[in-house]
Amino acid sequence: MKPLCAVIGHRRSHRRVWHDHVDLRTLCVRCGTPLIRSADKGWRPFVPSDDHPGRISRDAYREQMKRETELHAAGPADPEQWARLLIATFGDAVRGAPANTATLFDRLVVDLRSEPAFAEAIVTGRLDLPARTAVGVACGRLIGATRPLSLQFVDPLARYLLACARSTQPAAPPTSANPLG
Repeated sequence: MKPLCAVIGHRRSHRRVWHDHVDLRTLCVRCGTPLIRSADKGWRPFVPSDDHPGRISRDAYREQMKRETELHAAGPADPEQWARLLIATFGDAVRGAPANTATLFDRLVVDLRSEPAFAEAIVTGRLDLPARTAVGVACGRLIGATRPLSLQFVDPLARYLLACARSTQPAAPPTSANPLG
């Protein structure tokens, strides 16, 4: 630690802040000391007792953001590629083998048909928040996500799955115009 930091405190880098899945982190611009932002104490030096199994390094954070950017740019226009990116970005390799990309969307549609909110969305063609939440939860469960999928990825996924579900939905039987006849 430099003497200036010892006297007046550390100066955080505004440009290098990242979220480690627990708290915000950065470095002191003067001495390079790792800093952490806690809700009750503000910015302070990171100490070993702050360690948590859910924390990720800055490099891991940057890699995660890179994958999320690729995923956001791709969208589900190419479903198989998008499924691979989704699994690579949010899936957990430790919790088991990721879902097969070829059947990911089919399995999601089958799982979601039993969800009342998504079943209603299939009928009405409207995706409300409960239906989108059901999509995010089902997808997260299927790929073994370590954290909830953010809405920016759930929305295009939900629209794509709704289109798939509506296209495979059996046609309604024709109704007679005359109720008596």
